[in-house]
Amino acid sequence: MTNLHSKWQIKLILDGIDVSSNLTNTLRIEAEEGTAKIAEFSLMPHAGPISVTKWMGKSVMLSYQQQADSGAFLEHILFNGIVDEPLYDPTTKITTFICSDQLQDKIQKLTRSEINTFIKGHWSHVVFDHTHDNWQYTQDLLSTVPKSLDLDNTNNFQLTSWQTKEAPDFTFTDDNILYQSIDVQLANRREIHNQANLLVQYRYQRLKQRDIHFGYQYPLSFCEQNFRNSTLPNVDMIQQAISGTGWHLKGNVQNEHQPASGWMKCPHSHFGWLIREEMRKFLVRDAMFTLSKRFIQTVTENYQLQVKAPQSINQFGEILHQENITLEIAQDTDKFTSIEKYQSPMPESIVDSNGDYVIEAEDRAQLNQGIKTKLNQAKTAILKSHRNNLITFKTPLHPVIERHHTVKMVTLDVKAQGKVKHIIHECDFNQGLAQSTVTIAVSRTDDEMKVCDIPLSSPNKINQLGEAGLQINIALPTYLGGKKTSLEYNDSWDGYSGNEKPEHGGKIYPEKFSITVPGVEEAQSPINYHLNNQYEISIPNELLLLSA
Repeated sequence: MTNLHSKWQIKLILDGIDVSSNLTNTLRIEAEEGTAKIAEFSLMPHAGPISVTKWMGKSVMLSYQQQADSGAFLEHILFNGIVDEPLYDPTTKITTFICSDQLQDKIQKLTRSEINTFIKGHWSHVVFDHTHDNWQYTQDLLSTVPKSLDLDNTNNFQLTSWQTKEAPDFTFTDDNILYQSIDVQLANRREIHNQANLLVQYRYQRLKQRDIHFGYQYPLSFCEQNFRNSTLPNVDMIQQAISGTGWHLKGNVQNEHQPASGWMKCPHSHFGWLIREEMRKFLVRDAMFTLSKRFIQTVTENYQLQVKAPQSINQFGEILHQENITLEIAQDTDKFTSIEKYQSPMPESIVDSNGDYVIEAEDRAQLNQGIKTKLNQAKTAILKSHRNNLITFKTPLHPVIERHHTVKMVTLDVKAQGKVKHIIHECDFNQGLAQSTVTIAVSRTDDEMKVCDIPLSSPNKINQLGEAGLQINIALPTYLGGKKTSLEYNDSWDGYSGNEKPEHGGKIYPEKFSITVPGVEEAQSPINYHLNNQYEISIPNELLLLSA
């Protein structure tokens, strides 16, 4: 529709048809940072019956045409989208159209790979819920980067940093700002936070296997044992003692037995030695075996992380935001510990300082991604809270300005520079008026101290298994009774207790073989580690000068 009293006109293409001449009342196009652009306009009725619902989903193209000195009209696209909702007024016969640029729908059609490549944000299920909704996934990513995502006037994605460009895209002065249209809203302290305290608890399990090598060696030679007529342990004794530990036997016991029948030469005698083969293999002179136990140790790593903005703290004092994150790695430990017989240590095991084979059932990459995501989310929230200084002004309709632009204002009362946060284009066809309302966001702290940003990297692992230890070897002793000089019997003795040929009044020991394995209680007790880390970030101090 052309207004004869102005040098502008609006061109409307609806479903491929030019209906500009039917525009009436007002046109309003609103574009707010990070949301879909909305257009609202009204069309005068045409003769005959109409079906309003047929317009739903139809394409809409709105252009602003401005007359040049030559008399020709220069065209600028203001809106490109579809009809969301047509509203029909049966009294006036006017249909009002509410339209959208389909930002959300366009994001839903992207692949996750395309979204990740474009935004380059951070995502972790430790921080966010799993979602199949691309819009929610995009919002999650955007919460970790100080940027906004919009569609420009030609429906191309624009990811724009909040921080202003050094050179503005447009500068407005008193000459092109409408009289008394400037509005200044300064951030209040309640909206600001400048320190985020993050307590991260990471809990997982160490899968441990302890193999203990036992060695038993009878202290008397065959000749001495035969001369002193001392008893020997046997296979059954040793096997019962092993079974009584509750530990798993690795393979078989390696036994040394009495010599086979034959002619024996001893220092003080020579004699024929006769023994049944079954008895010979029953009695044991030396034995070697390995016992094994698997157990679990729960590890909790506690990270106290601070993201702080020193400039803001100097100005406003500490304004804290506290969050706790708990990540627990679920592990089916029953498969590891509930074994019926010996199994070798897992190939990736390492030996710790206790001599135990250890595997840490964790996902360090998952933890690091979770921490990095949360640190960047905290930084983004702090930066966002400092750009709530909003400067709004009105100007004759400016068709080229968009949300990804940097705007500078230079007036007698206000000097400011910031990224465009909000735009409203309004055209009144009855009065022939066309104007734009522009809002820019300015980041400020008013503290000029220099701050070097500390990279938001995940802290190094705070627990180490220490240097590798040695396998545990235990030598089992022998205690022989039967003599007056023999020690008093002690039921807690490990190894073999037997007797040599008793003398009158000698102390007779019960004959048995005992094994006590060292407890694993200390090695399986829950353990906690702690680490504090601080990250400093700088707040952009963008131009904002107000004159009284």
